[in-house]
Amino acid sequence: VRIARTIGDAEALANALVKHAFCFQDQPERFAEGVAMLDEAIAVAGGDDSTGDLRAMVFNATANLYRSVQLHDRSYEYLGKALALWTELDHRQDMFNMNHTMVAEAMRLGREDDARRHVQALFELERTSPGFPDFAFFAHYNDGLVHHVGRRDAEAV
Repeated sequence: VRIARTIGDAEALANALVKHAFCFQDQPERFAEGVAMLDEAIAVAGGDDSTGDLRAMVFNATANLYRSVQLHDRSYEYLGKALALWTELDHRQDMFNMNHTMVAEAMRLGREDDARRHVQALFELERTSPGFPDFAFFAHYNDGLVHHVGRRDAEAV
């Protein structure tokens, strides 16, 4: 981060801040420091269309940091922001990964309808993205997860 600051390249600095913020995932006592780095990274990345991929990476990292301290509602929010940017850019793999992660976060939040919506998106990406053979496996995996957890919760009532 120190070197990235000295060279004056916004993308390099944002990338360095994102990578450094991942160090705080196992240090909940430094959570605020990690969030501050990611806030700086998004400010550095700015609103320029050419940085959509970079901003999506920052949002994904922010979601991971929130998830590491069990703040699943904030994690889900930032995953949604990353998904929206990657959808604009039509980055199929990243769109798939965000939906996959959002299934788990939605289930942690008890939002089964949202989880099912993400599973539908996974199957749609699988159907329209023939170059990604493992999409089918993970779409079915997530579908089974939602069905199993939903059924288990229904039986507990």
